[in-house]
Amino acid sequence: MRKIFHFTFVLITIVFFVIAFKNISTMYSADVYAERGRQLFDDGNYQESFQYLQRAVNLNPLEPRYYIARAKTLVGLTPGASDSNTRTYKLLALEDLRTAENLNPNNIITVKGAVSLYYFLATKDLTRPAGPENTDLEFVDITKSFYKHIWNKSPNDVGIFVLLHTYSKRLGFEDLTEESGQKIRELRPDLLEWYNFN
Repeated sequence: MRKIFHFTFVLITIVFFVIAFKNISTMYSADVYAERGRQLFDDGNYQESFQYLQRAVNLNPLEPRYYIARAKTLVGLTPGASDSNTRTYKLLALEDLRTAENLNPNNIITVKGAVSLYYFLATKDLTRPAGPENTDLEFVDITKSFYKHIWNKSPNDVGIFVLLHTYSKRLGFEDLTEESGQKIRELRPDLLEWYNFN
């Protein structure tokens, strides 16, 4: 009886270590693919970047950073794409942004990374100067909703309000520009002059 127990214990231990090694190996491979995808993005190779980030997501679908990076790559594919492809890329990026937030809704890094990407979704033509006359009407309300949604995520993190102020102003969201400026004034009035927000 004792030998059977010992054999069973050893077998369970081996199986546990094999599974643990496989999981660690998979997560490591996902990180390698994601890092390569980021490098390719920085080099302007968006299509190949997307492929590497897709592999990272497939290996570890629970990592929000991969979805943010893939959304960034999808936005990078929009300049020069046809209208229908641009819309498809933006919808896929939006899905990735929402997935990233749902995976870890309290992660401030994920929230901050998404603010600029929502701005790019709401911008019609990324090759032209930003402004209210260069907005993609399909994504303007979605972006404004997200900006309002994250308002209370971290009420004392001035970095979020600086981002909200910057991108709201570019998109012509006057109410959010005013409110985020007021919040910055409450938290760090010196930043208003530093960033020339006056």
